[in-house]
Amino acid sequence: MDRFVAHLNIENYRQALANEFDETKRQTLIRLIDDEELKLAEAPQRQDRERQRGPHRPSSAAAAQSKARLFGLQLRPSANEGTPVR
Repeated sequence: MDRFVAHLNIENYRQALANEFDETKRQTLIRLIDDEELKLAEAPQRQDRERQRGPHRPSSAAAAQSKARLFGLQLRPSANEGTPVR
């Protein structure tokens, strides 16, 4: 998904760049294009890390607690860490 959005952003920024004459705005658009191209270069690495973690699996206990708070759940500490309870 990140790659798809990055490609769309690059296309949009290039079209805007073709129609822009203000040098400050042109430099901003060039920087935005560079940022999106960097995201594309990093995207395979991020996808590999996500595959290693597995689907919908938080990368840390803090992430699990944050998600639990979002859904109004309380996490048990210690052995059952990451198991939501109501």
